[in-house]
Amino acid sequence: MSDKPEFTLRGHEAGVLGVCMDHHWIVTASRDTTLRVWHRNTGELANIYRGHNASVNTCHINEGRIASAAADGSVHIWDPSTGETLQELTGISNGVATVFLSHDVCFTGSSDKAVRIWQWRTGQCICQFQAHHQLVRTLTYDPRKYLLVTGGWDRMTRIWHLASLLDPAQPFYNQSAPHLLLENGMHHGRIFHVSMDATRVLAACEDKSVWITDYMNPDLCAPHLYY
Repeated sequence: MSDKPEFTLRGHEAGVLGVCMDHHWIVTASRDTTLRVWHRNTGELANIYRGHNASVNTCHINEGRIASAAADGSVHIWDPSTGETLQELTGISNGVATVFLSHDVCFTGSSDKAVRIWQWRTGQCICQFQAHHQLVRTLTYDPRKYLLVTGGWDRMTRIWHLASLLDPAQPFYNQSAPHLLLENGMHHGRIFHVSMDATRVLAACEDKSVWITDYMNPDLCAPHLYY
C-alpha cells in the first residue's frame, strides 16, 4: 500500500473548511466563498459553485444534491453537475456551522444555538429549537430511526427523536418539538464532530479526546473516553 495521495485537489484561494463525497463527486467548501466539485475517480475539477457571498463553513451530499451553508446564514441546495441552485433556505441571521441533507429534509445548526429542520423543496422551516447553550457545531441524522445527534461548543452531545415531526405513520405526527432521548455532558472539550451507527455515537472534541456512547445499552449510556 502506497503512502502517497492518489491525487491532490488544488484551486481554492483560502482555507478549506468542509468536504463531502459520494460515488461520483468530491465537494470542498472554502473561506473563499466558493465550493468546488471534483470527479472522485480522477480528481479533475468539474464545477465551481459561487452562490454564497461569505465563507462557506460546511457541505453535505445526498442523492446527488449538495447542501452548503455559510457564515452569513445562507443555506443553499444545489446540483453538483450543473451548479444550478435548487433552493435557498432563508431566515437565519447567524453563521451556520453544520448542515445535513436527508432525502427531502435538511438540518442546520448555527451560532444562535438553534437547530432548524427544513422541507428543502418548499424552503419551509418546519421546526426550530434551541439544541445547545452555545454554537451547534455538528450534527448527523439516521432517517431509519428518526434519530438526530447534535454536538455543541457547550461540551454537550444530545440525541433527539424526531418521529413525531417527520414520520407520518406516528400517532403524534406534526408535533412541534423533538423529543430529547439522551444528553452527555462529560466531554472535556468543545465538540467538533459527531457520527453514529446502529448503536453508538462518536464525539470528537477540541482537546483531542474521542468519546463513544452505546445509546442502545442502558448500562453503557455513560460515554467512554478514548484518546
